[in-house]
Amino acid sequence: MAEMTQGTLHPGEARHYRILIKSVGSAPPATAAALAKGLGLPTAAVISRLYRAPAILVDQIDKPTAQQMLALLSEIGYDAELQPTSSAAPDLAPLYDVAIYITEARQLPHAVTTLANFGGLSEADASNMIMSPPGVVLGSVSEATVRAFAEQMGDGVAIVSSQPKTAHYHLFLADGPSLVRTRIIEAITEAGIPTIDDSGLIATDLDHTTAQTLWQRYQASGLLRIVNRDFLRFDLVLQESQGSDDPTPQQLAALEQLAGVPENWPKRCFAHRRSPCWRRSPMPRSRTHGRIRRGGTVAAR
Repeated sequence: MAEMTQGTLHPGEARHYRILIKSVGSAPPATAAALAKGLGLPTAAVISRLYRAPAILVDQIDKPTAQQMLALLSEIGYDAELQPTSSAAPDLAPLYDVAIYITEARQLPHAVTTLANFGGLSEADASNMIMSPPGVVLGSVSEATVRAFAEQMGDGVAIVSSQPKTAHYHLFLADGPSLVRTRIIEAITEAGIPTIDDSGLIATDLDHTTAQTLWQRYQASGLLRIVNRDFLRFDLVLQESQGSDDPTPQQLAALEQLAGVPENWPKRCFAHRRSPCWRRSPMPRSRTHGRIRRGGTVAAR
């Protein structure tokens, strides 16, 4: 970032400036409390502005003060910008919830440490969040924060973001007192929501408002769980092969194209008649339906 020199105010030059946070970048979360103290603002307010960037951190300050603050923020690791207060303020950024999936097991320690550092958590808490399906680790953050988080996570970890207000939700009902379970099922039915079972996954594809209404009403029971559909991942299992002949080149090509099955695996499956003989996980819902239609079964994680 080019250095901005101080000097006298020239005709037409702005008298007051703002600091715009464009991204949390590589800044450690502990700095938010120090910034809040220095600015005389509540820590929660500063954290909200930082993780919902682009957002105005501070406004109506003189140019020398703004330059000093900008230099400090850049040194800490924030991506920030100096703007005259006369310029248009940024629009509110859409907010996302974020889940992660470990695609390479050896990356788990790195993922735990990175999440702990990024979110200001203990490593024990970070590990619990990652290992508790569906692995939601951040809430109500901007796209800029999602990008910064993904950059720090690196390869071997899948980052999945979803806008909670436009997402759809699945309802899961755990075992518990029959009277409470019956009341929950009745409430869902009375709301015009079709149920598919009386335990486990009981309803699908609820909008945010409906899901939140049910959650607020029955969360105290400890039996109802609401999961954002975007965060569900599935295991794709090749259960069996039909016929006694070896797989044809067309079959091998289809398995590789549709599900990424290595060529030698179907040959072993056909030869030994093992069931199940191949599994791929985790896969998002959007990528499972075509594969189910072409053969195979899917189980939610």
